[in-house]
Amino acid sequence: MNGTSPLPSTAGAPSPWPDDALNYAPLPATGADGFPQIFLLQAAGVVYRITMTVYFSDPEFVLSPKYANTFFDLPDPVRGLYLNLKLELENLPDPTRLLGARRVVLAMPIALGPLRFRFTRARVAQANLAGPGSFGSELLAEVAVAHG
Repeated sequence: MNGTSPLPSTAGAPSPWPDDALNYAPLPATGADGFPQIFLLQAAGVVYRITMTVYFSDPEFVLSPKYANTFFDLPDPVRGLYLNLKLELENLPDPTRLLGARRVVLAMPIALGPLRFRFTRARVAQANLAGPGSFGSELLAEVAVAHG
């Protein structure tokens, strides 16, 4: 023994994310808004343009009647379906407005510029892959300002 006390065990306890202490608010978007969707968000006095797009490797998922009543839980790497998030500053010209873009992974914070995003559910009906409508899609996400 070296005379020091053993550290308490943290086995099984989830590690906190660095941004867990931020004040997250629901992202003003729903699955019924369809994809792609683009909207403006004002946070800490800045207006951002948020774009969410579902990328798919096979257009049959969007076009085929075979998937008419199908829901896709994203990300779905087996089918090649992924939700992507892009953040831009609204008041800048197109070539300079991009703050970043990322593929969404559920329950993993996404840092884009001064904002942090967390997605907990992305369940998309086939019909919402091509646009808006009440087809039962669910999109649960939060946003916070990390620094101004």
